[in-house]
Amino acid sequence: MAVLNTVFLGISTVALVILMVVVVATLLEILKVIRALRPLTEAAAKSFPEAITEANLALKSLREVTEEAIAIMSDVKEVSGAARAVGDNVRRVSDSARRLGTDIEGISSAVSGRVSGIRAGVRVALSVIEKGLRKK
Repeated sequence: MAVLNTVFLGISTVALVILMVVVVATLLEILKVIRALRPLTEAAAKSFPEAITEANLALKSLREVTEEAIAIMSDVKEVSGAARAVGDNVRRVSDSARRLGTDIEGISSAVSGRVSGIRAGVRVALSVIEKGLRKK
């Protein structure tokens, strides 16, 4: 049994040594990766403020464009309302012109009838005057 314990202890020691060698090798590789990434992280750290500044400028420009679009939409609504009002006014003027035309036609008919009556009256009066003057 002592031999078995010694063999087991030997195998455990060898396994532990192999494990330590693998861990040390892995740590050395991780150290190499960290050293390789350091310039990249430094460059990224330097470029982040520039990127943030550019992003802020882009957002500011987007905000300005959005505000201008809102203002344009407001103007379009006002123009649309004004065009609608003009259309309503044109319709009212057209209706008024139509009524005026109808009224003028009525007045024209009435005046025409009265003028005809006046002409007939003037003719009759002239003929009466003429007959009266001939008798004298």
